[in-house]
Amino acid sequence: MVESWTEMKRIMRTRYIRASYNRDLQLKLQRMTQGNKSVEEYFKEMEVTMIRARMNEENEAIMARFMNGLNYDIRDVVELQEYVMTFYGKCTALSEVIIVPKDVYLSHKEQ
Repeated sequence: MVESWTEMKRIMRTRYIRASYNRDLQLKLQRMTQGNKSVEEYFKEMEVTMIRARMNEENEAIMARFMNGLNYDIRDVVELQEYVMTFYGKCTALSEVIIVPKDVYLSHKEQ
């Protein structure tokens, strides 16, 4: 008999989720790119996938993963923004770095 919710989740996970599920999520994260998604859509997809994979990475590792998947034209702007914010000591969170000027975002969406 199941005595706790935690035990029930463990039993359900082992019974109904295939063994390769976590590995598949890890591969998805490694291959994830922005493509034709907006920066926000890309970030949200990455965030949801990391939660599902139960990943606990350092902020720097998350930032590197995120930046690696950005489109080149946007990545250059974000790297510049990150440098400026870090130089002035204001960069404290990933959400503060993913500010992209509207003209870059719009030119990317038109492609």
